[in-house]
Amino acid sequence: MTGAAGYGGVISDSNGNWIVGYTGSSKHTTSLHMELMGLLHGLRLAHLRQLTHLEVAVDAKEVLNLLNADNIFYSHILNDYRSALHQLADPHVTHTYREQNQVADTMKKHDLMEYRGPSMLVF
Repeated sequence: MTGAAGYGGVISDSNGNWIVGYTGSSKHTTSLHMELMGLLHGLRLAHLRQLTHLEVAVDAKEVLNLLNADNIFYSHILNDYRSALHQLADPHVTHTYREQNQVADTMKKHDLMEYRGPSMLVF
C-alpha cells in the first residue's frame, strides 16, 4: 500500500549530544521505502560532514532484514546503502526500539504533517 510517508534521523556523538538532524517525506511511497531512504540520507549526511566511527541504529526490523538480503524491488536503494556504508568504513548497523528513537520519530511525523514535497530538511 502506498501513500504519504516520512523519514527522520538524528546524528549524535557518543555522549548523546546532537550533531545534526534531518527529515523528509514523499506522497507516493511505502513506509518501508521511507525507512530505507531515511537510513540512506543519514549515511550520506554523515559522509558529507566527514563523521567517522559511526554506530548506526534503525528502528524498523524490516530494514535490517532487507539490508542483509537481496530484494529486486529495493535493489537500487540497497546498492546505494551498501556503497554509503563502505565509504564510512562499514559501521555496524543495529536495531533500536522506536521508543528509544523518539526524536527522529517525532521529526518524521511533523514533516509528514507539513508536507512540502520530496525534499530533505537538515537542521
